Amino acid sequence: MRGTKQAMTDVCKDYVNSLNSAFAVTVSISVLHFVFSVITTVANIIVLVAMWRTPLLQSSSIVLLSGLAVADLGVGVVVQSAFTVLHVLIIAKNLDVCSLIMFYNVSSSFLSGISVATLTALSLDRYLCLHLNLRYQDIVTKRRAKAALISIWISFAFLTSIWLKSFQAFLIAACVFLSICSFLICFVYIKIFRLVQHHKTQIQAQMYGQQNMADHIRTAVHTFVLAIVFSLCSAPYLGLMITIQVVGPNRVHWLALDYGASLLLINSSLNPFLYCWHNKNIRKAVTKVLRVIWRCCRTENV
Repeated sequence: MRGTKQAMTDVCKDYVNSLNSAFAVTVSISVLHFVFSVITTVANIIVLVAMWRTPLLQSSSIVLLSGLAVADLGVGVVVQSAFTVLHVLIIAKNLDVCSLIMFYNVSSSFLSGISVATLTALSLDRYLCLHLNLRYQDIVTKRRAKAALISIWISFAFLTSIWLKSFQAFLIAACVFLSICSFLICFVYIKIFRLVQHHKTQIQAQMYGQQNMADHIRTAVHTFVLAIVFSLCSAPYLGLMITIQVVGPNRVHWLALDYGASLLLINSSLNPFLYCWHNKNIRKAVTKVLRVIWRCCRTENV
């Protein structure tokens, strides 16, 4: 245990020294994350309020989507704020930040893991929606969706606690988890693609109308886009983490990892805009919330 702590301390000092020697990089990242922490927090709060206040959006898939928004909100409030403070302290030559780095790593791993698991649950939900047809609403209920979210949060609280005991054990568990989620998402979307092709050839035999089928396909595509964007944002960070574990760290690796972490966290800022872009009901609900906020601001200024 003592050897693990010493190894983590050495890694921390190496990382801090690398950032301390690259002033421009550290400043740019601190400014970037201050801006994006505000965007992430405000955008996800607005989306969550819009979802919770709109009866039309009360469905199992929206429950799962709101779970993803809560995780993204946590990234904005906790992780990006900690990331910003960390870089500000390094700029101020306060290099005793290993505890803050540990807090950032644990919280970001916890919330990122929840995001991946929730995206996997959303993908499975879209497959079940297309596969079960009219039985979907009876089987996939809001109560079960909430139970799935609670299970995800509890599971990742346990998984992240492994980090505090053994970083290597956590890496193994995280790799296994990511492999399972990646396999499930790929498998589910292959099945969805086949279902869509089947429905196109037998559209007249469907138990529901063509418009409903088109809506379900659009929501499946929306979830797929969320998964793709998350993969693109997380790939550089994961690739750099694997590189560091295999060949060992150096100054360039740590600086590149910092930018990779930045891209991963920015994903939480992009998601609310993706919700609005792909889902017209969410877009309308968000517009209503923004109008209420605008009226309140105008009233206070009068």
